[in-house]
Amino acid sequence: MCLQSPSARLRVLSIAVMTLTAVPSTASAVGCCSAGTPILGGLDNVSNQPHSLLISATQEIRVLRALFDGSNKLDDRTRERRVLGTLLEAGYGINRYLSLSMLAGYIRQERWIKTNNGGRSHSTGQGFGDLIVLPKIHILRATIKRPDDLAIGAGIKMPTGPYTLREGGLLVAPELQPGSGSWDPVFWGLWSRTLLPSPWTVLATMSARIPTENPRGYRFGPEALAGAGVSFGTAAGVDTSLLIRLRSTRPDRFQGDRLPNTGSLQLFAVPAVNIIRFSPWALRAALQIPLWRSVTGTQLAETIQARLSLAVDIHLPGKRNEPDGRTR
Repeated sequence: MCLQSPSARLRVLSIAVMTLTAVPSTASAVGCCSAGTPILGGLDNVSNQPHSLLISATQEIRVLRALFDGSNKLDDRTRERRVLGTLLEAGYGINRYLSLSMLAGYIRQERWIKTNNGGRSHSTGQGFGDLIVLPKIHILRATIKRPDDLAIGAGIKMPTGPYTLREGGLLVAPELQPGSGSWDPVFWGLWSRTLLPSPWTVLATMSARIPTENPRGYRFGPEALAGAGVSFGTAAGVDTSLLIRLRSTRPDRFQGDRLPNTGSLQLFAVPAVNIIRFSPWALRAALQIPLWRSVTGTQLAETIQARLSLAVDIHLPGKRNEPDGRTR
């Protein structure tokens, strides 16, 4: 028996949908002066099956209201940032060993600051963000005898989004630009195990970005994301999951000089509900809740993030699977 029965395919789809928010959606630090393209964290960490085309669309909102000095929250309500994003990812399983994912999105970022006279200044940056192309190598694929998935990937983030937008004749701050202007190597990994015959699945994920300097001389700080979680499936096709994720960003640099108030280390909890009963369609709703935050200098930190994702898993004609999970 292989993982091609309807119930087994639901398990595979459940893992795919569960990992749609396995990493945060913004590949930026949370400070007043540090950001980047909200694109890396949108990678859905899905281990695509051979000859399967997985398409997902995600709508998200991210609000930053809490001002921190190091790990201390300050009593300050004079500023706010809001990020609205629409992300689209397509992933195709070329064969048993290789797959390819592409991710792009449209981003709107806004910032409000209260002025001394009681008013509010407002800045906006919006447009299509950068594009990620990520080939993946599948070291292990789940079968009944070995219910593990293990995959790694290495790709590139291309500077397709604008990074020199102006507002009122002035250059918009880097953290509000839709694009980064730099070519950045990205890395990715996923391990998952379905604890058959129980309805539990466990998984661990990672992703990283090594930024380069853009033509303006700005370089966003390196970023690393790691997460671990569990999912509980039901016969009704409604799963619940909980992920714990850690996010680390290093300080940004401008013309080689390290910038203050950039870089952070944060811990989040991500509870979610996955509806997979209408295969091949799946719907996921998730919240990202901060558990602990430590920033470099004084920065705004994330207050809440909400995501709604719709995915479809399309099985295309291809070579059939052998009982041990191999394709021929």
